[in-house]
Amino acid sequence: MKKRASESSKFILKMSNGLIRLFFDVLLYVFVSIVIVQSCRYAYDFCYQVFGPVAVAEEDEEGKEVEFYIASGDSTREIAKKMERSGLIKNDLAFYIKAKLNDANIQPGTYALNTSMTYGELLETISSLPAAGTEETPK
Repeated sequence: MKKRASESSKFILKMSNGLIRLFFDVLLYVFVSIVIVQSCRYAYDFCYQVFGPVAVAEEDEEGKEVEFYIASGDSTREIAKKMERSGLIKNDLAFYIKAKLNDANIQPGTYALNTSMTYGELLETISSLPAAGTEETPK
């Protein structure tokens, strides 16, 4: 009788260990799947910001007018950070990469920009000479 009880307890122990291992394997695969899906979403959003027509204001919104100043010594990265702080762009790194890919020649000066402008429109505007009377004053 005792031998039968120990065999059945060993069987139950093996089964419970197998079920626990299966549970943790499934949990691990679910976690890895969630991480992969979230990473793909982030990568898609980032690439869309670099290559797509992205604007801060929604399509049905008019947008907010922002006066934006670029000094002659500002780097493209500094300009992108200032634009994000001003609310003109969503992601400074995406804008920076887009500017580098387009080989934008950003001109110093003061610009009237709008939050409804896409990254491409912003780059086009700040890569052209500013309107008369808005050039940077020499120091």
